[in-house]
Amino acid sequence: MVVLHTYYQAGETFDRLVWLGAWNIKGKYVVRQVQFQQGGQLRQYFTNVCDPSVLPLCEIARLYARRWDIELAFLTLKRELGLHLIWSSKSVVVLAQVWACLIIAEVMQALRMEVALRAEVDPFDVSLPLLFETLPQFSSAGYDGIVECVRQGRRLGIIGPSRRLRIQAPEIPPEQLIPLPPGTVLCRQPCYHHEKSLDKPIREALHTGPQIEVHPQRDRLVEILLQREAHIKVLARQVKVEQIPKPKVVPPKPKVNHTPLSKAKVAKTPMPAVQPDPSIARPPWAWSQPLTASA
Repeated sequence: MVVLHTYYQAGETFDRLVWLGAWNIKGKYVVRQVQFQQGGQLRQYFTNVCDPSVLPLCEIARLYARRWDIELAFLTLKRELGLHLIWSSKSVVVLAQVWACLIIAEVMQALRMEVALRAEVDPFDVSLPLLFETLPQFSSAGYDGIVECVRQGRRLGIIGPSRRLRIQAPEIPPEQLIPLPPGTVLCRQPCYHHEKSLDKPIREALHTGPQIEVHPQRDRLVEILLQREAHIKVLARQVKVEQIPKPKVVPPKPKVNHTPLSKAKVAKTPMPAVQPDPSIARPPWAWSQPLTASA
């Protein structure tokens, strides 16, 4: 690093502007470096907010200490509200689940702040997982959950000292800051790692070359291209539908009436007369006479 300007320095505590990179690799923009000591440990932070009146040194340390809060928020959504499991594959149901979990998390966070305000403690001293567990129980029993959490919070473990790391940075009075000289250049010709293998004229052309002019009707051209792309997609869909083989149409078979003929139809049908065969000898009729009992 190359120091450009020092706002404040007292021992190992300083607030200054530096250039990143001093030899072959150089950053384009100046950054701000702050350093202080806490509990025998030296802490350094970098930021692109170069004005200490906008972001003081103590605020930088506080913001960096809370950089994992987003991970804790994700943990609350997954563990306490069950967002680790998606209930459906339909986008409408997924969005409904996500929005419901986010709204419930915001409401619980507001209740946490209310409990901390009434108990006069830090918001992080109120356990959010225990609030998720105890508030429904108090409400189902007919009690005011916030009042009961404030009254019994310390006994139930809802309110207790937080295990978060508390970083206490020194507060520098504004009158002790050395202002930045007017006309100080905060941007320079960069040289990055992927450009080291290029020749010097090419590197200079990458940063100092002419800017691409934007067409005055760029938005209209983009709109026309999008419309044409949508039209092409519709045509491709139609062609795909036409290429689908259609099922063969089988002509229906004639229906055969299998219902039996009625008695009236059978009676009307004339039966052919049976003619005896002359070649067959007629049997004697004695055997066929009925037997009569003799007296």
